[in-house]
Amino acid sequence: MNIISNALFSTRNRCGYCKDREGAEPQGTLFSFNSVQMTAAQYQALIDRGFRRSGTYIYKPDLANSCCSQYTIRLNVEDFKASKSQRGVLNRWTNHVTDKGNGGKNSGKNNQFDLVAKIQEGETDAFNSRLEPNSFTKEKYDLYARYQKHVHNEGPEDISESGFRRFLCSDSFTDSTSDVCKGLDVPDRLSGGYHQLYYHNGKLVAMAVLDILPLCVSSVYFLWDPDYAQWGLGKVAAMREIALAKALGVPYYYMGYYIPDCVKMKYKGEYHPSFVLDPESLTISEQEIDDYPFPEGINVESRALAGVGVWVPLKEMSKNISTMDDSARYYSYVRRSAKTVDRPKEVAARVRYEDLSGAGYLKLEEMMKGLPKFANKKQFVAPQNVLDVIPFEGQKIEYFKYDDDMYSDSEDEEEVEVEEWDKKENEKQTVEGVLVSLASLVDKTNSAFANEMAMGLLAVRATAGSGLGDKTAILMG
Repeated sequence: MNIISNALFSTRNRCGYCKDREGAEPQGTLFSFNSVQMTAAQYQALIDRGFRRSGTYIYKPDLANSCCSQYTIRLNVEDFKASKSQRGVLNRWTNHVTDKGNGGKNSGKNNQFDLVAKIQEGETDAFNSRLEPNSFTKEKYDLYARYQKHVHNEGPEDISESGFRRFLCSDSFTDSTSDVCKGLDVPDRLSGGYHQLYYHNGKLVAMAVLDILPLCVSSVYFLWDPDYAQWGLGKVAAMREIALAKALGVPYYYMGYYIPDCVKMKYKGEYHPSFVLDPESLTISEQEIDDYPFPEGINVESRALAGVGVWVPLKEMSKNISTMDDSARYYSYVRRSAKTVDRPKEVAARVRYEDLSGAGYLKLEEMMKGLPKFANKKQFVAPQNVLDVIPFEGQKIEYFKYDDDMYSDSEDEEEVEVEEWDKKENEKQTVEGVLVSLASLVDKTNSAFANEMAMGLLAVRATAGSGLGDKTAILMG
């Protein structure tokens, strides 16, 4: 069973993508929740609806209310054709690590270029790669700290072990594998969060943070030793990850969000053939929204947060990309690109979440009288600290321990023993709770608590069609 918590819809007056763009007015609006546990297949369904993750934090940008347009982009790996520039970068790196220098034999034109063979040629005693589960090590953190300091100009106050662990060494997958693989020598099935480590002369020089999912290899983050800036390791790693997807037999390589307004992110459109998820296809009808029993106090005016996505060829969309600097104009172009696609005639406008402020409790009770199946089907998980206060009865369930304090940045973080971190993080401890229906929740709690938990239903609604739906319970806290 999927378990999530802390559903919210928030706006921030800052943006890491357009902060340096002249005349930009940074504003990022996200729908998000924390994942306590879910399968890789369920997360695959979420990223196919525009969601991404940082650690256990699952989020989706609201394009209509964000300064930068963020589009999910993916590459068909079997049809990938490396450009002359991409082949040159990989050839130069391979010649370097095989001590061939400029005299090495380079691959010719694209029809003669064998990506997998070129990757394997570069695996030597001097340079090798290892794929392993995304656990924390001091070696990885030291590389991360150097990268953040010298490449992103972050100060000591911005770099911490807890932040590294939280965002790049944790996940909530229930079906992760634990295989450790060298190069492209991988088993038939891998699943979950992984680190691809690159060693040159025994030194860790780069690390890719990856999710291996049923249909793809998904790139989460990539960092490298600043001493290796001249080698274009980001491009080298992207091609190696495409080769990894081929070796795993999955059809796609996901590179996160393509942001046409951000110079640092436009490179993702250089890998062909790529497709962008049309945000206008992620819709449901006005009738579906009207029929859904939202608690009173929720202003439902918007485009639905999930549905069946349509992938539009990036090449088709990008014919006039150089003249489209404005996010809104580009967004309109995306819609026109997929105008022939069948979609509901009535599309809901944007959904905003207003503070319930205690309102809606009576409406919730009335709703459940009319929808008893809904009231008993929607479930929550009562952890032990809630059971100590409210003696809920129900089916017992084991789930991953979710501890906010474990991942908080504090002045005392250095006092936390490494062994304790490893025990809590790498083993994914389980705890026991009780499954509670919505009807039981309302019956046994006060209005404020019931309304707060009812907000979590929106997190489930936001993943409609994603495979979460009725399989998702919300953690009380």
